Amino acid sequence: SRWGGGLRHCAKGWTLQGSLRFAALPAVNYAVQNMLMFHAYHHVDFIAFNLLNQTKLLSTALFVYLLIGHKQSKMQIVALVMLVFGAFLLAGEAKRSSSLPTPTGNNFWLGVVPLWIASMLSGFGGALSQLALVSRNSFVYSLELAVYSIVVFGLMILLLPASVFKDRDRIVSEGLLAGWGHATVLPVAVQAAGALCIGQVTKYAGGVKKGFAIVCGILLTTVLQQLLYGFGVSRATFVALP
Repeated sequence: SRWGGGLRHCAKGWTLQGSLRFAALPAVNYAVQNMLMFHAYHHVDFIAFNLLNQTKLLSTALFVYLLIGHKQSKMQIVALVMLVFGAFLLAGEAKRSSSLPTPTGNNFWLGVVPLWIASMLSGFGGALSQLALVSRNSFVYSLELAVYSIVVFGLMILLLPASVFKDRDRIVSEGLLAGWGHATVLPVAVQAAGALCIGQVTKYAGGVKKGFAIVCGILLTTVLQQLLYGFGVSRATFVALP
């Protein structure tokens, strides 16, 4: 059938050795990155989270240059400098409001710092993925990352202390899907669909251009945060948005 032929074409030349060589390290990298991002998500507001997360563009540009030797254009360098300026604006605001127990406050040490570390790891993983996708099918590569990430997360849940994974005992006793409901499926499905799209964009446009495109989503986040939750936009965030 057409589907069977497509799957055989995607898996043509696949070997476990090659899969581990190209996908295992990025999977570990992304697992640690996602854990840090999940932690940071609880300590910064939605817009600040997305804006600070875009500092991964800077680390992506750096690692793409170091690992692949690809330089950025002058316009891209200017955009990266503006991005860093916006990130420092938000970081300064977060440090000033770290002690404020408000639902929209941004905590510097618990939110901004883990998010910056995650962004550095994201840049490293993005460069590794761009290097791997030169010779690998993007759909197969996305599947490899998903499988290896599940293995890594499983090991992390079992080996790391319960203070890191507060739901570890429940997950061990009830399974990885413990606590899932209808509302859980939607963000998971969106993330999965986004991962497939990101694989295509990274393969054909590169990690840095992918990051610039994601910035458009920040504007949507700003609108949704205001409409759904009634959260206002701070002055520093408003300046950092452009």
